[in-house]
Amino acid sequence: MGRKSVLESYLVVDGGDLAGNVTSLITNVKNLDRYFYEVEWSGASVDGSLSVEVRSDSNANWETLPIGAIPVSTDTGSHKISITEIAWQETRVVYTRVDGTGSISVRLNAAVGGA
Repeated sequence: MGRKSVLESYLVVDGGDLAGNVTSLITNVKNLDRYFYEVEWSGASVDGSLSVEVRSDSNANWETLPIGAIPVSTDTGSHKISITEIAWQETRVVYTRVDGTGSISVRLNAAVGGA
């Protein structure tokens, strides 16, 4: 029977300021089988969107995954973004502001399959 290892989750954005755009820490996902972001925000008149960007190596340009922009349009909320097919080396989450103020936190969780 196969085993999987769950890596310790960690914050890639801790209290990001929604008065502007927010970009998470870069995470190397080259050896992961799957990962997901847990996003939580709160504020006043929050309006913006989340996207996941990836690149094949640290010298390549960032590309937005074609999962579509995820709306952030309530004063308090949360969302999980699950990625199960990985064909790149690095990833990050980007919040693009339209209006409002507040804060955002993003936690990365990941798993690696085993034999």
